[in-house]
Order: sequence, then C-alpha cells, then structure tokens
Amino acid sequence: MLRALVIASVLLAAPSLVRAQDAPPADPTGRAVTLRLGLGASGIVGPDRAGITGHVGVQIPLVEWVSIDVLAHLGVDPWDARGRMWIALAAGVRGELPIDAWRPYLAARIAHVHDAPLHAWGDHFGETLAGDPAHGLGHLTALGGAIGVTWEVPGTQRRLVLGLEGEALGLIHGSAHHGRSPDAWVGGSVSVGWQLF
Repeated sequence: MLRALVIASVLLAAPSLVRAQDAPPADPTGRAVTLRLGLGASGIVGPDRAGITGHVGVQIPLVEWVSIDVLAHLGVDPWDARGRMWIALAAGVRGELPIDAWRPYLAARIAHVHDAPLHAWGDHFGETLAGDPAHGLGHLTALGGAIGVTWEVPGTQRRLVLGLEGEALGLIHGSAHHGRSPDAWVGGSVSVGWQLF
C-alpha cells in the first residue's frame, strides 16, 4: 500500500516538475533582452521619395515598463537614377504598457544617418560606408520617436515576439550633400523578435 502511495505521488508531481524545469528563469525586471528583425517602408520628406527599409534591433529592459532600444536601419530608394541608400544607428528609451501578452509602447529616439546616392554606394562602397563625404555622403542627425505594439506569441514561453511600429525622425543637423538632405523619414515596419531569458 505504501509503495502504491509513493508511486501515485510521484506520478502526480511529475508534470509540475517538468513544467517548472521548462519555465524560463525569473527576471527581476519581469522582462528579457529581445533581439528582433524588421522589414518595412519609409517616406523620405524633402526629396519626397519612398524607400524599402529593414532593421536589426536589441531591446534591453531597465524595469518592467521601461527599456533601452538600439537599432541599425538600412533603407534603399531604388526607383530611378536619383535613388539613394541610407544606414542609420538609432538609440532611445521605450515605455510600454503591459496588457497580458500585448505591449503597446512609445519610444523617443536619436539617430545618426549616413545617406548617399545609390551610385556612391555602388562605385565607392568602402569609402561611403566609412563616412567619406567625397562621393556625396551626408552625415545627418535625426530626432524623433515611434509608436507600436508587440505581442508575445502564446505557446512560446513569451520568447517569440511579433511587432508593428510607426516611426518618424526629423533632421536636426547635417552636412549638405548631393543637392539636398532629407528633412525627415516617416515609415512603418513589422518585426519578429526572440526574447533571451
């Protein structure tokens, strides 16, 4: 009889032990570092053009509702000979409102942008990437923000995160190049992320 009780107790406790082992370790902030990839489109104000954009980002939690965002953007306006490409590094503070698996957020960002005509990137890629303005590269600083929402996909232990974001950055400082620097970048993107517990 005692043996039957011990076996029954082990069988009843086993699922709880397995779930406890599968659960992610506790994070004192209630959040985790999140890596994400995004794809979207951007309107370039000033030249009044449109481009395709992509980004790689990392979100670093500070407390439950506040985190630091660091992003690397790549944008291309490939539509004709006046096309351009830009690379931007952006950083900012992001405030979230957790609603179960949903997290609407607002973010303030500052970005450094390397913007140049497509021919500069094609003919002088190394120099342009390194920041040489001789072939039309502009060094620009932009300030703005983003509004968006993320969703922690059920069944993934909060690890898989899908996102939707709108972002606007306005030029606050920059060197003149190939005629005119953009005044602003306004766009939207979808993203997929993975939380690192």
